[in-house]
Amino acid sequence: MKKLKEKFNNNEKIKLIKELWSNKKTRAWVWLGAYFIFFLVLSILMRMDPVSDAPATSSEIDNKSDISTIILSLENLSKSNYQYKLLINSEELNGKVENGTNSFIYAEQEYVFVYNKLYLNKELDLELVENFLNSEIPVAFINLEYILKSINDIQYEIDSTINQDYEVIYRILASDFLNSINEDKLSLKLIGRDNVTNKIVISYKDNNYILEII
Repeated sequence: MKKLKEKFNNNEKIKLIKELWSNKKTRAWVWLGAYFIFFLVLSILMRMDPVSDAPATSSEIDNKSDISTIILSLENLSKSNYQYKLLINSEELNGKVENGTNSFIYAEQEYVFVYNKLYLNKELDLELVENFLNSEIPVAFINLEYILKSINDIQYEIDSTINQDYEVIYRILASDFLNSINEDKLSLKLIGRDNVTNKIVISYKDNNYILEII
């Protein structure tokens, strides 16, 4: 044991450490370096993001709908070519918007909108259609351009998200939407996923008018 202790004390590195430690100035620098390393490690640990213990909360944030992005997506779609399906009083119309022209097929006949009025597209002429399907809401009002104009500057009433599907609901005076004196309200619901709307449902007087983007 004594020989081992003598060998330890005679080691050149141990002698160097003892000489440095016996010097007060050198010892102070060693302590200063140790404090610097300690606070550096502490600072790095404090900057690290803690692991979340609530993955459900993170998922809810990811699923939250962005209203401005939804509206912008609809505006962009309204200016492009797209196909749609329109359900009115259990009647199904299949239509398309192509190069700014909105038209649909019903009962094997083609109808086209011109300046927000509905015409029957005959071979050599366009025939104005005054009333179509006797619906409470004219078919000319159930299109992206008119819907976007109707909800412009109106605050939505409900924004709900289930899993990845969202619903944004607006309440609009029938008099504003239909250009009438009716003071009832109608519900306009945007339905979609990932901030992209694929269905719009207008509920009015116990009737649903559904516009599906294909």
